[in-house]
Amino acid sequence: MTNMDEDTEVPSDGKLSKPAMYMYFSSIEEAENYYTEYGKSLGFSIRKRSSYATGRGPRITRVIFVCGCEGIHVSRPDQDEIDLKRKRNTSSMKSDCKAMIRIAFDIKHQTWYINIFREDHNHVMVSPKNRHLMRSSKYMPPAAKSLAEKFNKERLPVGKVASLFGESENIGFTPRDVYNHLRTVRQSLIEVGDAEAVMNYFRKRTIEIPIFTMP
Repeated sequence: MTNMDEDTEVPSDGKLSKPAMYMYFSSIEEAENYYTEYGKSLGFSIRKRSSYATGRGPRITRVIFVCGCEGIHVSRPDQDEIDLKRKRNTSSMKSDCKAMIRIAFDIKHQTWYINIFREDHNHVMVSPKNRHLMRSSKYMPPAAKSLAEKFNKERLPVGKVASLFGESENIGFTPRDVYNHLRTVRQSLIEVGDAEAVMNYFRKRTIEIPIFTMP
């Protein structure tokens, strides 16, 4: 991450520099990681809103990252309880926040730079003790996923598996993240099992009816 006007690295003293015009990045991922960490340091979550090409061809030349509170929240009667829970974590409650950065591709330097930066937030920031649980900050390491799968294979209830990792404030994910991961694993196994069942059916039919061929 550099500032091409000065052609020097952005100072790093443990605190991230505030986004600035013509702050350069080597890739979209580096820009996203930077804005994620910057948001975490202040107490707001971020997400990629859009990416698009401005010239001819399919190459992406513009990417927009926005605050997690961007957009307008539409409440439904059946979501009143969910809304109350979300108010405890302002990073997941839409408030039409306009804070964002847009990065553009610099053809000459073959790199990315910030060409729009808006920093005004219209919501309360997440408290320091809860910032590691913001949507863009949560992370469940591969080792934790593997351990959760092993516990689940031993037929431990999902709730019990999640509790084995301790309090969520001491790790980077919640019991809900454990549940979601195990659900994804189950769904993938079901899909694999369904595909295998279809192939077994065709093999069986090929044996029973010689003229029956597999597609």
